Parts: sequence; C-alpha cells; structure tokens
Amino acid sequence: MQMNDVRDSMEATRLQLKPIVESLKATIQHPEPLASIIKADFEAFRLHGEKMREPMTRKLGILKTDYDSIVAQYLSYFKKTGFIQPKDFDEFFTWLTRFRYSDEPFGTLEIQDNDFKLFHEYKERKLNNTNWNYVDEWEFISGNKPKLQMDLSKLNGKLNMKYHEYFDRFKSDLKDFVPRYEKKRIAALALIIFESDVLHKNIVDKELKNFKNWYEFFCNVLGVEVSQYKPVTIKDNKTEIEELKNTYHYFDL
Repeated sequence: MQMNDVRDSMEATRLQLKPIVESLKATIQHPEPLASIIKADFEAFRLHGEKMREPMTRKLGILKTDYDSIVAQYLSYFKKTGFIQPKDFDEFFTWLTRFRYSDEPFGTLEIQDNDFKLFHEYKERKLNNTNWNYVDEWEFISGNKPKLQMDLSKLNGKLNMKYHEYFDRFKSDLKDFVPRYEKKRIAALALIIFESDVLHKNIVDKELKNFKNWYEFFCNVLGVEVSQYKPVTIKDNKTEIEELKNTYHYFDL
C-alpha cells in the first residue's frame, strides 16, 4: 500500500469517528441530558415494578384469607388430634411454595385443606430427624413422588366415536407434542377438549362430570402432574387456545 493510500484511509476513518467523538464530548461537557435519560429509565422501571407488585399483593391477601379460614374451621380438630400447626401464615406459605407447589406459577396457587396434614407430616420429620433441613425435605418429597408415565390407552372408550378415524392421529400428536408442553398448555388443551364434543357423552355424564375430574384424568393419561389451573384463568390466554385448536384441527374444537 502506498503512503498516500495509508493517509487517505486514516483520514476516512477519522471522518467516520468524528460524530462519535463529538457526541462523547458533548455528553462529558453537558451530562444533564444523560442524567435525565437514566432518571427516566429508572422511573419507568420503578413503575413497572409497582404494577407487578399489585396483583402479587392481592394474591397474597387471598391466600392469607384462605389460610385463616381453614385454620379457624379445623382448629378444634387440630387441638384434639395433636396436629402441628404453622406458627403463622409466613411459615406455612414458605413451606407451601418451597415444597408443596414449588413448580406452580404464583398466580395459580391455592391452599387445600389437605395441605395442613402434609405440613404436619413435614414438621414431624423435622422433629424426629436430627438436623433435618430444606435439602433433606426436598430429597424426601422428590423421592416419594410417584413416577408418572404416559398411558394413552386410558383414552380408549372415552372419546366420541364420531371422531374414531382420528383417534390414532390424536394419540400420536399427544406423544409427540406433550413432552414439550408447559403445564398451562396442557390445562388449556384439557379445557378445549372438555368443552367440545370430543369426549363420549356417557363418560362426561357418569365419570367426568366437571372439568376438575376430567383434567385430573387427562393429566394421568399424559403422565404429568396436575396443576391448579381453573377454566377462567385458562380462557384468558386466547392465543394459546387458538394455537391448540389449529394443532388439533381435525376435531371440532
């Protein structure tokens, strides 16, 4: 490369960098605009955090109300049987979210009456085992969870014969897609099936009279854990429901 070419190349680079350098100089000499941008971004982040906290605070209040109601209902039974009660809601809530429903989205959490029995058993393990800690409890619960397996044969006799030509395709699709589905997507699929005519009418009338029964059965068929999604919550996710209807378009969903 000739010397003139080198000089030309350097001059071109200088001209390209000049606007950037001038901008940096302006920022250093007049930092107020930069400070204003940072302040505005921080304020937007703060407001977003507040919006996120509002529904969480409401949900926490609902759980606290349910907790107080169940404790009041079973208080005499707890005393009579020697059940170990939580010292307060905070202790119970920590156990509930850390162990009982560790995989559940916060917004879908619900306190069941039976949770107090399971909490009592947890406290007994702490009482009867030296230095029992959270790791021990997690390993205990994980080891006692039944291993779930998909068994699509359980759908036999449960589906409307109107769609019999699609049964094998449906089972094949479930086998392929379900392992990649999140819990809320499985709940959405269960709901749109339940609200369609895919299920055999006699099955709905006699065995699976409500969505809760069908959803638990469907999760058992798919070999997945049952979550606490309710129809009203599922229906809020219209995009996901439409995607599922398109996937299983051979049914009248």
